[in-house]
Amino acid sequence: MTEEDAPEVRDAVAALQAAERALAAARERAGAAEREHRAALHADAMAAAELATVRLTEQRLQQQITAIDQELAKHRLTLGSMAAHAYRMGGVGDWSVLLLGAESPQDFLNRLAYVDAIVQGGNASIRELTRIEADLKAKQRQVTGLRERREELRAQTAANLKRKAAAQQAARAAQAEIARLVQQRQAALAALGAARQVDLSRYQVRQVESGRIGQLILPLQQRNQDSGIRPAATGSLLRPVVGPVTSPYGIRLHPILGYRKLHTGVDFGPGDHAIRAADNGVVIMKAYNTAYGNLTVIDHGSLDGRLVATLYAHQSTFQVEVGQRVRKGQLIGLIGSTGYSTGPHLHFEVRVNGVPVDPARWVPGLR
Repeated sequence: MTEEDAPEVRDAVAALQAAERALAAARERAGAAEREHRAALHADAMAAAELATVRLTEQRLQQQITAIDQELAKHRLTLGSMAAHAYRMGGVGDWSVLLLGAESPQDFLNRLAYVDAIVQGGNASIRELTRIEADLKAKQRQVTGLRERREELRAQTAANLKRKAAAQQAARAAQAEIARLVQQRQAALAALGAARQVDLSRYQVRQVESGRIGQLILPLQQRNQDSGIRPAATGSLLRPVVGPVTSPYGIRLHPILGYRKLHTGVDFGPGDHAIRAADNGVVIMKAYNTAYGNLTVIDHGSLDGRLVATLYAHQSTFQVEVGQRVRKGQLIGLIGSTGYSTGPHLHFEVRVNGVPVDPARWVPGLR
C-alpha cells in the first residue's frame, strides 16, 4: 500500500489483520485448552486404574495377612503344647530321667528317638514361626505403602477434577471468543469490501487527473519551447527531499484486495519537510487537485529530444510562483498531506512528453 491509498482501506486492512491475529490466538488457546482437557482425562483415567489396582492388591494382602495370622496362631499353639509338655516333664534338662528309666536297650532307643523328635519339632516350629512373622511384617509394610499410595491417588484425583473443570472452562471461553472473533472478521471483510470500492473510485479519479495534468503540461512546455524559453536543465535530477522512499514507482498488486494499480511516481517520507527542485527549470503549474492536492510542476525543457517535467504533489504550502525560474536544489514548497493522502509525504513524478515514467531512471541512486 502507499500513502495515497484510501484511508478506509488502511483502516479496514488493519481491522482485518487484527481480527485474524486475534482469531489465530483464540484458536491456539482453544487448542491448548482442549489438549489440557484430554491430558487431564488421561491422567484421571490412569489414576483411577492405579487406584483400583491398589485396592485389589490391598484386599489380596489383607487376605494373605489373615491366613498368616491363622498359621501363626497354629504354630504358636504347637510351641505352647511343647512348652507345656516340657514343663510337666520338669524341663528339657530332665529328659535324662526319662532315658535312665528305660527297661531295655530297645526301650532306651525308643525313648531317645522320642526326645529327639520333640526337640527337632520344636526347633522347626520356631524357625517356621520366625519365617511367618517376617512374612507378616513384610505384608504389613506393603499394606502401609499401598494405603499411602491410595491417599496420594485420591489427592491426585481431586486435583485432576479441578484441572478438568478449569480446562473445560478455558475451552468454553476460547470457543465463545472464537465465535465473536469470526463475526468480527466477517464484519472486517465486509468493511474491506466497501473500502475496496472507495479505493478503486479514488484510483480512477487519480488516473483521470493524471491524464488531465499530462494534457495540461505538454502544451505549456511546448509554449515555452516556442517562446524560446530554455530552462537550462542539467539532465541529472536531484533527489527532491531528504526523507526515505516509502513507495517506489510501478504496478502494485494489492496483497489483500487483489487488484493492480499503477503508482505513477515515488513517495518520500517527510524528512525535514523541505521540497527542492530536482533540476533547473521554469514553474509552469501551481494548483490544487482533488487527487494530488497542492501540486507544483517544473518544466526542465527538452532533454534528448523529449520534453521533461517534474511534479511535486500533496504540498502543505507553495514557495514559488508560475513563470518563476528555479535552480536545482532550490526550495519550492513544504511537504504536506493534501489531496488523496493518508499522511505527510511527497509524491514525486517525472513526466516525459506529459506521461509519467519511472523517476529512478532520472535520479541517480534512487533505486
